[in-house]
Amino acid sequence: MQLTIVTIASVALVALPSVRLAAQQDTATKWYDRIRFEGDVRLRHELFSQEGIDNRGRLRIRMRAGFVMPISKTLSAGARLATAEPGSITSHNVTLGGGLSPKNVFIDRAWVSWTPSARFTATGGKFALPFTRPAALFRSELIYDDEVSPEGFHEQVTLVQSKTGFLRRLAVMGEQWLQLEQSDLPDSWMLGGQVVADLAFSKRVTGTLAGGYHGFLHGQSLALTRNTNSAILVTNSVVLRDGTVLTGGKSLSPPSTSPFATYLNPFELISGTAGLSVDSVFGRMPLQMYVDVVHNAGASDENTGYWAALSAGTIRRKGDWAATVLYGRVPTEAVLSMYSYSDFGFGGTNNKGAVFQVQYRPGRDFTLSLRHHIITPVNSATAANANTLQRLQLDAGVSF
Repeated sequence: MQLTIVTIASVALVALPSVRLAAQQDTATKWYDRIRFEGDVRLRHELFSQEGIDNRGRLRIRMRAGFVMPISKTLSAGARLATAEPGSITSHNVTLGGGLSPKNVFIDRAWVSWTPSARFTATGGKFALPFTRPAALFRSELIYDDEVSPEGFHEQVTLVQSKTGFLRRLAVMGEQWLQLEQSDLPDSWMLGGQVVADLAFSKRVTGTLAGGYHGFLHGQSLALTRNTNSAILVTNSVVLRDGTVLTGGKSLSPPSTSPFATYLNPFELISGTAGLSVDSVFGRMPLQMYVDVVHNAGASDENTGYWAALSAGTIRRKGDWAATVLYGRVPTEAVLSMYSYSDFGFGGTNNKGAVFQVQYRPGRDFTLSLRHHIITPVNSATAANANTLQRLQLDAGVSF
């Protein structure tokens, strides 16, 4: 399987220069006139409150800046830099207050896309999450945090694309993400895909249905990454090198005498999504809702999680507002904790609870947001603290 993926990718990359040379003749503008720059800066004040631990407040910033450049009619490339704490996978935030020390900026994305027709796209490199995830303003981050950038290859075939009728779009996606390259053990890949259907029930009512599979080949070996990277959050159960099993449900650290060897369970994630949007419910403001479900077929228990959300409003223009309420339940083995939403509780799995968000756009590219999490453990017996965690985030962000 790995050999097949690498072979296909190699052939595609070898072919790209010839595609570029042939298609560039159709591009009249200079390369620097075709570049589109984009990015955002966000300031966040975050407060934590939980019985049994000291209350905490911290000030954080996030900066992301990059570009997209059409090289020809069929080929494009892009890159993005972002702030992040060293080793972080799921967050671009950096905490202020370190004695005025400089903050780290890393390569967040670097990719090439080939679109030989309107119905097919292939992308390679380090890119944005390609899976369709439902959105009620607060997009689902049940399986992957919004700031995760996969590495490897992505393909999308659009089978149906229509402006009329009930079925507006039917697309199939294929994913081959390199998770862990090892010299002495088999590499770990995420091999999966998704089928997505966009539906129109009427002029005002639209919906999305999607089903996906996320199969982590040799995924249990991903526990090894925590031995050398303390920024990775592990709340799934693991097996130590000496054979000892550490039960998940809380943040785990490898003992110095016996580091992590593998995750206890494989990760074979089956996901399903249903979303609905109704336009012009509050004046011109829409009403949106979704349910996102995941089941880990590789684990025998604590293996099914879900998010459900409802939102009103939009923040597309100056003066717009929006409000969202979300409830989620993510048991210990339902998803890989190192990739899931990092702000649900203290991140990871074994969390359930509600999230409330209010947003307002006082300017075209300026957004104010308040997001409040009220989270408790799914299984209090394995949690580090069974008391309710309240996590409040106040954000001010600009985009360009």
